[in-house]
Amino acid sequence: MIRVLMVDDHHSVLTGVKTILEKHGMQVTLSASPLLALELLEQHTYDIHLYDLNMPIMNGMSLSKLTLDRNPDAVVVIITGDEISQHFNLIIHTGIAGIISKSYNETEMLAAIQLALNDKVVLPRTLVRQLRFPTEQSPLPLERPLIEKELEILNWISLGKKNKEIAEIMFTGQRNVEHYLTQIFQKLGVSSRYEAIQKASALELFERKSPFNGL
Repeated sequence: MIRVLMVDDHHSVLTGVKTILEKHGMQVTLSASPLLALELLEQHTYDIHLYDLNMPIMNGMSLSKLTLDRNPDAVVVIITGDEISQHFNLIIHTGIAGIISKSYNETEMLAAIQLALNDKVVLPRTLVRQLRFPTEQSPLPLERPLIEKELEILNWISLGKKNKEIAEIMFTGQRNVEHYLTQIFQKLGVSSRYEAIQKASALELFERKSPFNGL
């Protein structure tokens, strides 16, 4: 029996997916809270994880990253009705198995789950049409590499953390975080958090296990 963990803050979505999947013999666990989902992951294992992209407290990307930090072999699929093409590189870099549109029908949902479980990437056709092969050479290595603390801050930024939150997590002052952030921008040659994440992803600077070891 396929074990499914479904996380979404909309009750109607949870019950709708549960009805579809249980009809096809799957065992479905529902959670309306990403924090509760993390507790469930400590107690149980699942064959596939279906996460909504936009949720309060913690979005689907952050939950996916934490899930994969705990179990690099976990199969995670993002479900969203939003435009995500501009975040495609970051989503794929996280290591998820794919993306399902919230406009899915029963056949599409079942097919996507089977593909993901068979180690195939699941992407909406509308997104695939927007993808382009790179025409430029890969970015050159940084002249001034990021130090460990800068890499850690960059990872927290990729999870949507604010400067104050990062300072509390790293047990340092907010001014120190702002100083490191300035250094990160200068070294990467960017002027915003979004650009920093995109540049770091292109340079493969993110480390899946840092800074989340032990969570």
